[in-house]
Amino acid sequence: CSRDWSSDVCSSDLDSDKGISATVASLSVAVGAGAGNGIGASIGVAVAKNVIGRPGYGATGDSAVATIRAQVVDSDLTLGGALDLQARGRQTIDALVLSGSAALAGGAGNGLAGSLSGVFAFNEIGTQIDAGVVTLKPLGSRPSDIQASEISIWARDVSVIQSFAGSVSVAAALGGSVGGALSIGASVARNLIDVDVHAGLQGAVVRTPGLISVQGYSEARIDAFGLAASAAIGLGGSAGVGISGAGAGAHNIILGATRADVVDSDVEAGGTVTVAADARNRIDAVIISASIGVGVGGAAGVGASIGVSVARNDIGYNPLTWEGTADFTSGVDNPASMS
Repeated sequence: CSRDWSSDVCSSDLDSDKGISATVASLSVAVGAGAGNGIGASIGVAVAKNVIGRPGYGATGDSAVATIRAQVVDSDLTLGGALDLQARGRQTIDALVLSGSAALAGGAGNGLAGSLSGVFAFNEIGTQIDAGVVTLKPLGSRPSDIQASEISIWARDVSVIQSFAGSVSVAAALGGSVGGALSIGASVARNLIDVDVHAGLQGAVVRTPGLISVQGYSEARIDAFGLAASAAIGLGGSAGVGISGAGAGAHNIILGATRADVVDSDVEAGGTVTVAADARNRIDAVIISASIGVGVGGAAGVGASIGVSVARNDIGYNPLTWEGTADFTSGVDNPASMS
């Protein structure tokens, strides 16, 4: 709407619906057999990076994110009907990343097998959603004069990341003398949603016989599932060795702000004035690691296995913003904030 614009109704309804659906998979198999020695080695790696509106992790500013705006800027509006400004965003990333690796070795003398499987998934969403009456003039000038039967300003975002990262590694070796198997599986995922939602009246003179509603709503969600599985089996006539390791980790972060405000404005309404902000952000993370090591030999059998699962979930906290050493005693200092 431009300046000195008159009509029955002024409605601006902007809706951004962006989505990425990605499937990345790798599979590697190696088989080695020999009358003397048999050796098999296999490596499988899958990497995916999916980005909506954000060129790099930790980036900030208007140029770093996608924007959805429904605004009246420094304008006079005289309407016989309603003023309705809505900006909505629905950004989604659905990522499935899988890697599998298997190594098999057999030999009349020695059998040696090694397998490595790795998955790395990075998913990021960054948006700014703004609806309302705004001004570029100095504080107190109030250049916008708005008259309407009722006023509704609504900014809403529903951003979702669904991430499945799975890695499976298997190594098996059979030797007449020595059978040795080494298997490693790793899964790493990082998921980030950074959304700023704002609904507001700024620098305006507002007159309406009806209601005024200014509402901001955010519902960001990360559903993360990480799996790493590894198995090593070594069978030998004299000695068998099986060593296996599996590690799965995920870092899930939800940042941003949800705001609804009336700033530097003269407002008269015949009905209810509602100014509300609601953020319902959620992280659901399931991280699983499984590892098996088996060694069987006529003289000696050695099996070793380790599995590690790590999940870090942050809502409202940016792990990259803090620099320096914190001087804080838990349960004693209890500061309202740290900066």
